[in-house]
Amino acid sequence: MKRYININYIRASNLILVSAALRIVDFFLIGEFVSLGSVVALFAITLLFAIGLLVRKGFVWSKWVFSVITMLNLLVIIFIIIPDGLNFHILYDYISSLQILIQVIAVVVLFIPSKQPPIDALEQSDII
Repeated sequence: MKRYININYIRASNLILVSAALRIVDFFLIGEFVSLGSVVALFAITLLFAIGLLVRKGFVWSKWVFSVITMLNLLVIIFIIIPDGLNFHILYDYISSLQILIQVIAVVVLFIPSKQPPIDALEQSDII
């Protein structure tokens, strides 16, 4: 059975993987490697990479999971972090804001219908 993948899924997957890479940079900026926060950060990094790969493979349900996670992150930023002030570490704050922006763009790209025909899943390895 052939599986076809929307080209926008590949674009969104690239954005999700960039977001995960930014999360790794955040992780090293914090510098707390032996705490509960580091366990949560490693889980978030793993989850982002997994969702990015699942989106790339064309699993439709993964875009819904990613959308919910992104909206929860956005709510945390709006209602918890911004009212407290963005003064933890200025570079960390900018990278986190950029990461959220990339995730929101990836969600939008996931839900835009593609004008190109779907790609055969076997030919997908040629497009990166």
